[in-house]
Amino acid sequence: MNSNLENIENIFKQMSKDNWDINNELKWEFTFFDKRKSKLKKIASHLKKEYKFNTKEIEKSELGDWKLEVFKKEILNPNELHQINLKLNHLANSIGIELFDGWSVEKINDF
Repeated sequence: MNSNLENIENIFKQMSKDNWDINNELKWEFTFFDKRKSKLKKIASHLKKEYKFNTKEIEKSELGDWKLEVFKKEILNPNELHQINLKLNHLANSIGIELFDGWSVEKINDF
């Protein structure tokens, strides 16, 4: 995944326009795919330990690969999100994960 700070800044501006309270905690979710479940278990363990991410169950995707979703509830600004994306991209590459698919965000009261 290519992380672009300018795009993230624009997304944050749009979120504010859409009445998202970006100054309070939101649920930030990051998704990984790989054909090998063991690789996803490895990155999940690292993300829990080093970054205090919560993890969902690793499950089969519609395309047959394994899918890992990790999330955190926190307040982020565009630069912090960009830095997280860069770190996760680097970590995924170093472990040999096939795809770091990026991030999504939800309001806390939406889940």
